Amino acid sequence: MVLVKAVGGSSENAVGGAFFPTNTPGAVIPGSITVTLSDGTTQTLTNTNSSSFIGFIADPGSVFTSLSIASVNPELEVYPTVNDLLIGTAIPTPALLPGLISMGMAVWRKRKAELASDREA
Repeated sequence: MVLVKAVGGSSENAVGGAFFPTNTPGAVIPGSITVTLSDGTTQTLTNTNSSSFIGFIADPGSVFTSLSIASVNPELEVYPTVNDLLIGTAIPTPALLPGLISMGMAVWRKRKAELASDREA
C-alpha cells in the first residue's frame, strides 16, 4: 500500500511518524510492518505501538518522493497504520554551526566595544 506519493516539493528529505500494526477495529496489536521509502530505504518494525516514533533522513542531495507501509503477514488481518506523520527538510546543523558561532562572536565584540565606549564617555 502506497501511503504517500509525491511527498512534497523539491526539498523534503526527512519523514517520520509512529508506524504500527492494527486489527480490523483499529486496536494496536502485536505484529510487524515494513516501511519503504522512495530512495530504497526499508525498515521492518516489530511489536511497535501508537507512540513508537521512527524517523528517516535522506542522503545529502536526495529527497523522498514516496513512502509505503505494508504488513509483513498480509494474509492475517493486520493493517499497517501510521500516526503523527511528519514530512520536512532536515537542516544540516554541523555545517551551520561555524557561521552561527562567528555571528555570535561578532555581535558580542560589537556589544563589548559599545559598552567600553559608553564607560569612557
